Amino acid sequence: MKLIQYFLFAMCFSVSAAPTWVDQSINNLRSGDPSVQRKAASRLSSYFTDNGSESDPKIIDSNLDLFFEALANPITARSFTEIFGSRYISTEDGEYFLYLDRVSPEIKARFIEQILRNLQSKDRRLAEESADALINLTKCKYESEIKKREKEGKKEGKSEFAFESVLKSLAAKCGQKP
Repeated sequence: MKLIQYFLFAMCFSVSAAPTWVDQSINNLRSGDPSVQRKAASRLSSYFTDNGSESDPKIIDSNLDLFFEALANPITARSFTEIFGSRYISTEDGEYFLYLDRVSPEIKARFIEQILRNLQSKDRRLAEESADALINLTKCKYESEIKKREKEGKKEGKSEFAFESVLKSLAAKCGQKP
């Protein structure tokens, strides 16, 4: 009987614990090797945002400062922009939400400030992810900044900053033509 109780206890504990690779990925964010950091960030983004994933948002809570640093790091920023706003987090109970919608206004403001800085990135994909995150998190509040960034990209002759999909999202959520 004791063996059965131990087995059931072990099963319950292992089901609710995060996979070991999640802890390893968190540790790898501190690596001095950019490729290791990039892979760790990508794996964490997949863990938290992919459909069907059973992630635990408490992991973000306990690593918030490290994850903020990753949001500010050009190597890992895109993946962490996904975690914090451009994609929804899925939980084991099937719920989907934006992480920053559940934190204090001070924490949310700090992260949005960094996402606004990332909007100015020369990395097209990071700029697009940042625009998507701003749309999801603040609805139309930063509409003018997003449109300004798109126009600046065109002036620089960088057609890749046209943000077509972002402008469509903006139009859908803000009810205006791009």
